[in-house]
Amino acid sequence: NRQFAQLFAMKVEEAVGRSLYDYFPPDVADQFAANNRKALQTGASCEFEEVAPHPDGPHTYVSVKAPLYDAAGVPYAVCGVSTDITERKRLMAALEVTQRQKDAVMATVAHELRQPLGGILAALAMMRARVGRDKGEWARAVVERQVAQLSRLVEDLLDASRIAQGKVTLRRERTTLQDIIDAAVDVVQPLFRDREQHLQLEVPSEAIWLEADAQRLQQVFSNLLTNASKFSEPHGRIAVCVEPGDQAVTVRVRDTGRGIAADVLPHVFDLFAQ
Repeated sequence: NRQFAQLFAMKVEEAVGRSLYDYFPPDVADQFAANNRKALQTGASCEFEEVAPHPDGPHTYVSVKAPLYDAAGVPYAVCGVSTDITERKRLMAALEVTQRQKDAVMATVAHELRQPLGGILAALAMMRARVGRDKGEWARAVVERQVAQLSRLVEDLLDASRIAQGKVTLRRERTTLQDIIDAAVDVVQPLFRDREQHLQLEVPSEAIWLEADAQRLQQVFSNLLTNASKFSEPHGRIAVCVEPGDQAVTVRVRDTGRGIAADVLPHVFDLFAQ
């Protein structure tokens, strides 16, 4: 009909009696032809989702097709009504992305909560053992530091949409890299002890000053060390090497674990890729 002809930029008089394959790519024509045959074979109206090419890109349609019968009850044609649902599909996809982002935020917070809670539990265990003053002070410092980390995570949770959009605020302050690494090591030491793993630190004695978000960097290093321990065998070795440069510093974490498969490496920074 005229509407179909306008939609696909063809002339009605030129289209009548011609094949679908004269106007559409073979895969699209195959799709239409197969659905038409199904409507004829079933003898009843059928609903299909069909995709057709347009100058602005593929459009998706919901098509309801039914056979037409002559006076003798023999089907001789197919009548169809198609509704463009391209925008509806786009909106549904956007909603799904938003839902995945919300799920990602919740999973991120849950993952990040485990780290400070583990440090607090280790410190409390030491306190219950009634250790000496020095170890008691160490345990108190761990609790204070991890409670501050928990407070920070709660703030992140309250502003979850900001995290979902990747707009995490960095709170820069003057600090030393050594202090950050020491704090990260304190968090994971109980894990190393349980697995009887050896941690080797290659850190310069001279202070390396940074203008950085100390808590965020502590999260980074403690997560790397936790993974290094988790995926290394008992009695394995983990090394942290700090290499200062002129305007930058490199921190490397190495372990004796099985490593990451080459085909997975491009995805290590994808959300929740494992």
